[in-house]
Amino acid sequence: MVKELLKSFDRKFYVLAFFALVAVCITYSNHFHNDFHFDDSHTIYNNMYIREIKNIPLFFKDARTTSSFPPNQAYRPGLTTLNTIDYWIMRQFLPKQLMPKPFVFHCSIFISYVLLGVLLFFFVYALFNSVIENEWNKYAALFAVSWYWLNTANAETINYIIARSDSFSTMMIMLSFVIYIYMPKWRNRYLYFGTMVIGFFVKEPSLMFIPLLFFYILFFEKGFSIPELFDSKNGKIIYNSTKFIIIGVIAGGLVFWISRKLTPPTWISGGMSHFRYLITEPFVILHYFKNFFFANDLSADTDWKELTTMTDPRFIVGMAFIGAMLFAAYKTSLKKETRPIAFGILWFFIALLPTSSLIPFSEVLNDHRTFFPYIGLAIAVTCAVYLVVLKYKETIETNSTYRSLLFGAMALLLAANAYGTYQRNIVWRTELSLWEDASIKSPGNGRAIMNYALALMGEKKYEEAEGLLKHGIELMPQYAYMYINMAMNKVNLKDTAAAEVNFKKAIELGFNTPDPFYFYAQYLCGRKRFDEAIPLLKQAMKLSDGHIYSRYVLLNVYADKYMWDDLDQLVKESVALFPKDPEILKYVDIAKNRKTITDREKEKVTTEKTPQSFIDLSLAYFNEGKYPECIAACKEVLKLDSTNADAYNNISCSYNQMGEWDKAVEYAALAVKYRPTFEVAIRNLKNIKERNESVYKSAAMAKANPSPENFLQVSTMFFNGLRYPDCIEYARMALKLSPNSAEAYNNICAANSKMKNWDEAEKACQQALRINPNFATAQTNLKYIQQQKAAAH
Repeated sequence: MVKELLKSFDRKFYVLAFFALVAVCITYSNHFHNDFHFDDSHTIYNNMYIREIKNIPLFFKDARTTSSFPPNQAYRPGLTTLNTIDYWIMRQFLPKQLMPKPFVFHCSIFISYVLLGVLLFFFVYALFNSVIENEWNKYAALFAVSWYWLNTANAETINYIIARSDSFSTMMIMLSFVIYIYMPKWRNRYLYFGTMVIGFFVKEPSLMFIPLLFFYILFFEKGFSIPELFDSKNGKIIYNSTKFIIIGVIAGGLVFWISRKLTPPTWISGGMSHFRYLITEPFVILHYFKNFFFANDLSADTDWKELTTMTDPRFIVGMAFIGAMLFAAYKTSLKKETRPIAFGILWFFIALLPTSSLIPFSEVLNDHRTFFPYIGLAIAVTCAVYLVVLKYKETIETNSTYRSLLFGAMALLLAANAYGTYQRNIVWRTELSLWEDASIKSPGNGRAIMNYALALMGEKKYEEAEGLLKHGIELMPQYAYMYINMAMNKVNLKDTAAAEVNFKKAIELGFNTPDPFYFYAQYLCGRKRFDEAIPLLKQAMKLSDGHIYSRYVLLNVYADKYMWDDLDQLVKESVALFPKDPEILKYVDIAKNRKTITDREKEKVTTEKTPQSFIDLSLAYFNEGKYPECIAACKEVLKLDSTNADAYNNISCSYNQMGEWDKAVEYAALAVKYRPTFEVAIRNLKNIKERNESVYKSAAMAKANPSPENFLQVSTMFFNGLRYPDCIEYARMALKLSPNSAEAYNNICAANSKMKNWDEAEKACQQALRINPNFATAQTNLKYIQQQKAAAH
């Protein structure tokens, strides 16, 4: 049936269809590399389950796989399956890329958007053919598709990757209609309910296919108007014509029951008052209607609040609008040719029922929720315009001026929408651009302001972010993520005390989500406070075992602290959950062979000869006290990047630990030269210079004014500065003036001990104790030296 239909279209139609397709491709050409945003983080980017295609059966049994954020773990296995397939495709092209990249996801979504448009054409064409006999029907249907494809408001759905739930489920609804209308064999087997169920597993509004099919049958197959639906004389006809829909009701009810059964108790819709949400939605629906024609105030996260009373003018205006629209549907249903208008209006309202009625969501308004409802408006408005055009068809065909005006108006409308969409794609490009736009358009939304602050933190604009976060907390004082980000910004501003206060506040408010525990643990690990971090990481994984970063960090902590038994257990558990994850598999080998940090870094540089891999190795050597090896690793860095400030700074620190002060100054200065804002290197250079000047000045004064006390003071300063031979030299100078100085012998002992000259150290220590048998420091030193000598033999 479809093939015959395609053959019947003339060349002009295919040319126009080609231009429509090119137009939508050009319009979205700048969106394919747009970032992940908002809920993409916990459903895709941080969701470990999508990284293994064999997990797909698990998605249908366990809703916790949908997201690493427990309150968002709704039962949407089809959605998680789509994300998993896209991730798998990405890995085929980028096998070494572990973290998801948005390009493949955007390509997949855009392809389904194009297919949706194709299905929509066949559906609208069938609607128009059922009530209007005219060869222009195909052009009207194509115009409806073009308007929908290019509609600026739809950019909110196509750019927001996790909102593919809206686009894909809508495509399944359209496929269900196309099967019902064009495929008699499939229709007789009720397979259109199967595609509805597939759509449901991606997002629940697919079940709205059932009432839409009901009105389609009665409007276009039976030719009933709205008042005739309520006429008792038509009851039997209506029943006989639609009784098979009970199959869809049963199928829909069954999958809905299954979804609720498998939805974990952690999931929350987010809303609070059913009544306040309900009375708010009429004005929200009016906003949605306006955006179809003039989407000038789209926002990724709006600041609309619930209404509190039915006397609010916005409720009254919204209800008046709904009343007028329903009256329009009633009137246009009376005539056969205007019935698509009535159907489109009813489609708009039916499609909004799941999100704009009794079920309260945390946001009363979301601009991406209109993707499915706008199909109804595209049908209704196109039909209304088309009927006007048909009245003047003869004039248009014969008068080039009227024809030019019509085509010009259509082109202008589509071009305006395409331009708006193209610009909206630019807004969605990065976190910074998206949330700057949202914070301007939704100044009362603390979350939008917080996300803008977070983006500014990525640009190192910490002071600016601080002010935004303070304002965000004023707006949303109970929002845990506000305090997480405030804590992270305080860390950037070196205010660690305030950071810890905010981390703890985040845990207090977000006790049922993993992120507050994870981010605080990450902060603690950065300060080597591993014992405090471990229980926090365990709690994060307890709340969401798919929160992969908590697992990675805890594996690393166990490995770095050589907690081998704990590492064995965690590796076993992690491999059982994610058997092919490369990051986890690294720790299988580490646990099995009990590899130290240095062992691991040495292995890494054999396959990954990058500046960063050698920097990591140099740090491992430094932490083990292997300073020449640290320097050698840094020099490998400099072969690859002669201006690498981290390498110069690590060399400086190593020379400082080796007591080579002049070289330490030289390399610290190079680190600052190549990165003038390198705070650690700046501080190191300042401290080393000040220390050197102080010691050299004291040494000169001691030589000018010789005394046991002065020489002993310089000896101690050299010891603290890690210059052990000089420490011994000045201690001996003190002994020449005071042969019975136990302190001088102890300095010689301590310096030789640091250089592992155990025999010389033991002799000096014994001499100190002969002079002063109660010298506690010397007693401790002697005990340590004798232990080391015993261990060496």
